[in-house]
Amino acid sequence: MPLPKHHPTACRTFLGSVAARWLGIIGTLICPLFAAFGQEALRASLAGEAAVEAQKKAIENQYYNLQMGDLKLRFQTALGVEATDNVNYSEKNRQADVSLRPQLDVTAMFPLTDRNTIALTIGAGYAKYVKTKARNHFFLTPDSTIGFNIYAGDFVFNLHTQFTYTEDSYQQSEITGGSYGYFQNMTGVNATWDLNKLILTFGIDHEIYTPTQPQYSYQARSSELVNARAVYLINPTTQLGLQLGASVTAFDTKPGYTNIVGSVYLGTNFLGYITNTVPAYQFLSNQKSVNFGPYFQSRLSEHLRLTISAGYAIYFQEAASYFAKGGDSAAYYADIQLQHAVNARVAYSLNVGHQVRQGLTTDSLDYYYFHLNPTWQVFSDLTLSAPLSIESYTSTGYRAEKYQFWNLGLSASCRLSKKLTLTGSYNYRMRDSNLVDSDYVENQLVLDTRYSF
Repeated sequence: MPLPKHHPTACRTFLGSVAARWLGIIGTLICPLFAAFGQEALRASLAGEAAVEAQKKAIENQYYNLQMGDLKLRFQTALGVEATDNVNYSEKNRQADVSLRPQLDVTAMFPLTDRNTIALTIGAGYAKYVKTKARNHFFLTPDSTIGFNIYAGDFVFNLHTQFTYTEDSYQQSEITGGSYGYFQNMTGVNATWDLNKLILTFGIDHEIYTPTQPQYSYQARSSELVNARAVYLINPTTQLGLQLGASVTAFDTKPGYTNIVGSVYLGTNFLGYITNTVPAYQFLSNQKSVNFGPYFQSRLSEHLRLTISAGYAIYFQEAASYFAKGGDSAAYYADIQLQHAVNARVAYSLNVGHQVRQGLTTDSLDYYYFHLNPTWQVFSDLTLSAPLSIESYTSTGYRAEKYQFWNLGLSASCRLSKKLTLTGSYNYRMRDSNLVDSDYVENQLVLDTRYSF
């Protein structure tokens, strides 16, 4: 078991002071919205003829490389070069490496009828490492989706499936030391019923999560997710509502479960299988949860939008494990999002909040987050951004841990021609934990070229 160590609390102090400052700014921005409550205007239905026409116009106005009848296709290629000084995200034995990442993006739109359209977006590529050959992997971008919109009277239905596959460990802050890959798929349907002043939405999804490394096979799971929201339109720019959610998560493995991870051959003769057994400490219990709370969104001005959601979540653990004692637990959640175009050249987005969710190595992961992304349109063809992400996590059980995860970046994107874009970025990542050998620091440089045919 990892041993605790002492760390200064500068990270937490800074996180608290920065979050408090921005929450104060948000408070001053909320005041003007009450003046907007008296505004009244006609609003186009989300499911009516205006929505259908808007969808048609959006399809017609998008740029496509190839058209075959009603089918429109857009192809984009990208070649990324990534250099890192810590390819295994480890505190010790840091190793530098460079990877090449060719990628192809395909977007397709096909109207089945005047009111129903199917859309497909897939981004796929391959990461080839110069030194660490074991890290070579195929990937699917997180925005790979297939969607189908159906308009029927005051209803609009969206059938969708979204999928991703990656082995970039930094996307999972709980993982340190070595490679971590996973495949995730979310398939379901959302329904929206527009009743003018009242909008009702309901969605149900089936999620599959499958790690690709045998040592993490105990994390494989499937979940059923249900969400509902009732929103009342105070005026065309402000809405207030209530959102509800529920989930049921079942894990594929239990202690003692044996995986086949390889085969042994002598020449062409099969000798047997290589297996690993899931030990007792690698056991996550099945879980059910419900959450409920208010939702608020307002366009405070033409260039400023605020969204707030908060509430309470209750978790029901099916059984005790090394990670948790089992039984019920509860926690509050809160999320504040602010989008602001300061002027024609400067904009930013801000997201702060608190959540509790199922962890990768624990039944419960409590975390606070602060995400800020300012952008500057220096010239018409040059955009700069400086994203900052600070997250503070607490997990309990066998691997009780408190850690902060920082991600500071600087990016410049330049459109060299109508079809060619060049982007360069630098990322500094730091994981600061109270456990021995659970820290790491990474410096990453990325050069990405993107070409639209």
